[in-house]
This record gives sequence, structure tokens and C-alpha cells, in this order.
Amino acid sequence: MTRFVYIVDDEAEVRESLRALLQTRRDLHLVPFRSGDAFMEAMEEHEPGCVLLDLLMPGMHGMDLLEQVSQREDAWPTVVLTGHGDVASAVRAIKLGAIDYLEKPYRAELLFAAVDAAHDRLSALEAESQFRRAARERLARLTTRELEVLDAILEGLSNKRIAERLGVSLRTVEVHRASIMTKLESGSVAALVRTALVAERPSPSVVNH
Repeated sequence: MTRFVYIVDDEAEVRESLRALLQTRRDLHLVPFRSGDAFMEAMEEHEPGCVLLDLLMPGMHGMDLLEQVSQREDAWPTVVLTGHGDVASAVRAIKLGAIDYLEKPYRAELLFAAVDAAHDRLSALEAESQFRRAARERLARLTTRELEVLDAILEGLSNKRIAERLGVSLRTVEVHRASIMTKLESGSVAALVRTALVAERPSPSVVNH
């Protein structure tokens, strides 16, 4: 399977050096960019992949690019490569989600390990994204009343308390609850709660206030 690596560095010599090293791995497809601005403009046109990012570049600073990438729902794993590293920038980069922070010159084995870790993270993120989409699709199957019952379940209310709140019979709540479990494909309350959380269903306290 082809795995994408995006090299974002303003120095042509560095881009070429990275390309020469990384192309020894046949599973890697390399795409160079001379600036953070150029990368951001083209990002939507490319497949998700690992970003090898320099910090000190003309135009957009590497740390600003890292922050923008990390805020995306489909955040691409990023490895910072810098010749001007310090503890403060390393801490900030890791807090912003960087997979690794390597100072130039770096050892080849460390770079390959970081790229592999980035693609492992990407695979995990893609799996989470697919699960989230599926959870949202299942949640969209619920009726307005079923959503009200779901919110009450998420609050930890018993069927009796839910019936009292909604002004319906206990049997009606049981029917709605069974329907919710079926539509959300959840075999237990724990699985139901997980589906709601993954789908990022607003908590009842947020909805009601």
C-alpha cells in the first residue's frame, strides 16, 4: 500500500536530501513543498499522509502550520524537523500533536521510525473517523422522541424516571429504548453510550441550557 509523505521545507537541498533518503522505501510516495503556505493551499488535493515539517521558513512559520493541521478533524500526523531546536519549541510542537521532534542532522533510523509512527497514527485516525461517521449515520435514524429518551439515558435516568419526565407510560419508554438499541446497533447501554460519545452527541446539560 502506498503511503504519502509531504516534505515541507524552504531549502531545496534539504528537500532533495529527504527525498533521496526516503525513496529507498518503495511504499512511500514523496511530495515536496517549499513553504507552509504552498502546502496548505494544496492540502485538499492530496491523500492524507505524514508531514515532515521544517519550522523556520519564509511566510507561514512551521509551528503555525502545525497548529492549523492539528485543528482539522482529519489531522495529518506531523514530524517536526528543525536545525534550530530548543526545549520550548519541542514542548509546544508535541502539545500541538507532533508525532516527533527531530533536530538536524538526524539519524536515518530515527526518521524512518518517526514516519512509520506517523502512518500508524494516521491509520488509527482513519479508523476512528470511519467509526464516527457510522455512529452519526446511526444516530440520524432516531426520531425526535427517541433522541429525548437517549438524552435521558445518557443522564443515567431509569426507565421510570424517563417516563415521568416525558409524561408517557413505562411501556412506551421500554419500546423506545429497544428501538434505540436496535437503530444504534448497540447490544448494551455501555455500547449505546459509546456510540453517542463517538458521534459527539451534545451532552444533555449542554442541550438543556
